[in-house]
Amino acid sequence: MGRNRLLNLLNGLFKSQQSDPDQLRDFLKKLGINPHDLSLFEQAFRHVTVSTKKNMSNERLEFVGDAILDAVVANYAFNRFPDREEGFLSKFKSAVVNRKTLNKLARDMKLEQMIDANVSNRKAMHVIGGNALEALVGAIYQDQGYAFTYSWIEERIIKKLDLKKLQTSLKDPKSTLYERAHQESAKLEFKVASADNSSSPPFEAIVLWDGKVLTNATSSSKKEAEQKAARKALTLINGG
Repeated sequence: MGRNRLLNLLNGLFKSQQSDPDQLRDFLKKLGINPHDLSLFEQAFRHVTVSTKKNMSNERLEFVGDAILDAVVANYAFNRFPDREEGFLSKFKSAVVNRKTLNKLARDMKLEQMIDANVSNRKAMHVIGGNALEALVGAIYQDQGYAFTYSWIEERIIKKLDLKKLQTSLKDPKSTLYERAHQESAKLEFKVASADNSSSPPFEAIVLWDGKVLTNATSSSKKEAEQKAARKALTLINGG
C-alpha cells in the first residue's frame, strides 16, 4: 500500500459527524456527560486543521485540560498514597498523564470517531486522540466545574488503568527487594563502602541476604550503587 493511500485511510478515522448535535449529545451521554453548553464539546473535537476561525480549534481547551488533568492526578496520588515520597508521586502522575496512556484511553473511549481533522502527518495522527482527550477534560471543566471534572477523571481515566501494575512498575529495585525479603521472611542488609581501587567508581554496595553476600555493585554515588546491587540481586533471586 502506498504511503499517500495509507495516510488517506488513517485520516479517514478523524472525519466526524459532530455537525449532528444529537449524535454528539448521545456520545457524551455514554461518557457520563450531560452538557450545558454543547459548543464547548464541539470545539474540543475540532482540530486546528479544520478550524475556520482563530482560537476556535481545540488547542485552548487542550491547554486547560492538560493543567486540570495534572492537578487532579496529583491530588489523587497525594491522597491515595499518604506514605509515599514526592518522587513516587511525581512518577505516578507522569505515568498517568503521559501521551501513550492518553492516546490509548482516547481510543478506548472511541474519541477518534468524533474528531474533526484534516491531517496527513503520521506523527500527528498518533497523538491527535490524546490531545482531544485533554481538550475534552478542558471542556468538561468549563461546562461542569471542578468537582464534576475531578470525579469524571477519577472514574473514566485513573480507575481505567491497572493501578497495581502501575505501582509495581514505579517501585525502585531496592524497595522491591525489601518487599521480596519480607515475603520470604529473609533478613536483608545493604553495606556500602568506598572502593579500594581509585580507578573504579568510588562506592561499592554489598547485598547481604540472611547474613550471606548475595551480590555487589559499584557506582559514583552510594544511592546508585545500592540500586544497581538491588537490581542484580532481584535477577539472581528470580533465577535470571
